[in-house]
Amino acid sequence: MNVTSSRFLGVCTLRGSQDQVAVGTVDIGNSPGDVLVAYYSSGKLVWWKSFGTSETDVASSVVCDDEYVLIGGQTAGAFYPFQNQGDCDAFVVKARVGFSKDEFHVEAVQQFGTGNNILPKHISILSKDPSSHVFKVLLAGVVYSLGYETSFFFTAQVEL
Repeated sequence: MNVTSSRFLGVCTLRGSQDQVAVGTVDIGNSPGDVLVAYYSSGKLVWWKSFGTSETDVASSVVCDDEYVLIGGQTAGAFYPFQNQGDCDAFVVKARVGFSKDEFHVEAVQQFGTGNNILPKHISILSKDPSSHVFKVLLAGVVYSLGYETSFFFTAQVEL
């Protein structure tokens, strides 16, 4: 596997101060860009994994609780079962993380678009149902058109 570049956007802490998850974007070989998740314990890399669509996927916001990481970003592709609405759509991924790479599971994805580019810049947890592990999150960012100097701010509540 030939990693040509990687960019980390943020780190969040799991299970106290010893375990952390770093999230960003990675280019592997001819891949246009995937979401990168790296798990650290006591400051040492334990594992890393990438995932995404067949098009460019950019992680742009991250938040964690004790066992889940929620990642907001933009994609030029389509996460199953969604269809891209044109240009770059927003996405939110909920993944369970654990000490081994085999414990990393994407459990839910939401994707939405407007026909313009959507770039989520912030994600926060509004609530979590303790029995079903369903999160309600707030996603905030900008919607913009390439070639135009106009953009506007958006917020969206997403449940996953």
